[in-house]
Amino acid sequence: MSNNKNLTELPHRILEEAMRAGVNVSESDASGVFFHVDQKTIYSKISQNFKDQLEMMDTKDALEKYPWLKERMWTLVNKDKDEYTQEVAESWSGGYFIHIKPGAEIDLPLQSCLMLNEENTKQRIHNIIIAGKGSNTQILTTCVQHHEAKLGAHFGVSEIWVEDNAKLTFTMVHQWAPETLVRPRTGIQIASNSEFISNYICLTPAKDVQMSPLATCNGLNSKAILNNVLYVHNDSVMDIGSEVELKGHGSVTELNTRAVIRSNSYLVSRGTICGNSEKCRGHLECRGILLDNEAFLEAIPILSATNSGAELSHEAAIGKLNEEEIVYLMSRGLNRDESVGVLVRGFMDVSMMGLSKDIKKNIESIIDLVAEAS
Repeated sequence: MSNNKNLTELPHRILEEAMRAGVNVSESDASGVFFHVDQKTIYSKISQNFKDQLEMMDTKDALEKYPWLKERMWTLVNKDKDEYTQEVAESWSGGYFIHIKPGAEIDLPLQSCLMLNEENTKQRIHNIIIAGKGSNTQILTTCVQHHEAKLGAHFGVSEIWVEDNAKLTFTMVHQWAPETLVRPRTGIQIASNSEFISNYICLTPAKDVQMSPLATCNGLNSKAILNNVLYVHNDSVMDIGSEVELKGHGSVTELNTRAVIRSNSYLVSRGTICGNSEKCRGHLECRGILLDNEAFLEAIPILSATNSGAELSHEAAIGKLNEEEIVYLMSRGLNRDESVGVLVRGFMDVSMMGLSKDIKKNIESIIDLVAEAS
C-alpha cells in the first residue's frame, strides 16, 4: 500500500490517465477513493466524514483483518467456473474490499480505479462488496488502460452482497485498449426488500470482452436492475450478458441494453431471466443500432420459469438511425455528422441508470466524445 496521504501525490502518469477516463480526482466529491494499478493497490482512503459508515481496503488486507471473510470468498462465483476464475484463484494481486455499514446513507459516491499501466500486463483481482442492512450508496468503478500500454489482460472476480433493506448502485466504466482481453466474473446476492442497480458502460474498443454477471434475488420483494450502454467499434469483439434468478417471493428484475455498433465489430447481447418464485416479474429489453454494413449484432433473450406465478417478458430491436430524423436535424442547421452525433447521444442516454449528479455528468462527457466521433 502506498504511503501517499493525498490522491494528488500519486504519479502524474496515473492521475492523468484516470482523468482521461472520467475519474474525478477531487476527493471532496467522493466518500472514498481506491486505486489498484497493475498488480498492486497504491491508494485507499475514506473521507473523514464517512469513516464511521464505510470500510475500504485491499482484499488481501481484509482477509487478514476479518478471518470470516475467507468463508465468504468464492461462494457467489465458483473458482472452477472457467480458466479465468481458476487463474485468479491461483494467483491474484488483490482488489477492493468495500463494507458499507448497516444503516449508512452515503450521499457521495465511492470511487475506485483499476488500471493497467505497464505494457503486456495481466491483472488478476478479486473484489468483495458488502452493503449492510438498511444502507444506501453508489459505487463507481473505472477500469482503464494507459494509452501507451497497447497489450494487456484483465481477469476480475467480484462478489457482491446486498443485505436486507439496502440499496446499492454499482456503475462500472470500461476504458480498455484495442488489444486487451477482458474477463470479469461477477456474482450478486440480493436480500429482502433490497435493490441492486448495475450500470455497465463500455465506449472504447477492446480486443475481446466477455462477461455475464449473475444476480440472485433471494429475498422477499428483492429487485435487480442491470443496464448496459455499449459503443462497439474498431474491430472489437464483445459478448455481454446479464443473468438474473428470481427466487424470492415478489422479486423483480429489469435488464436493459443500448448498443451502437460499427467498423467491423461484433456484439452478442445476451439476457437471461429465470422466474422461480411466486409473483416474480421480469422484463428484458435490447436495442441496437448498426451505423454501417461492417458490424454484427446478435440479441439472445432467454426466459425460463418454474413457478406458474412468474410474469416474464422480453423485447429486442436492431436497426439503423432514422433517416427522417437526420434530415430534420440537418434542416435545423447541423451537418450530417453532427446530426448523427445528436441521435447517438440521445440513444445512449443514461438517465435511466439512477446515477448521482456527479457520476452522471462524468459519463455524459464521455458519451459526448463518442457522439462526436460517430
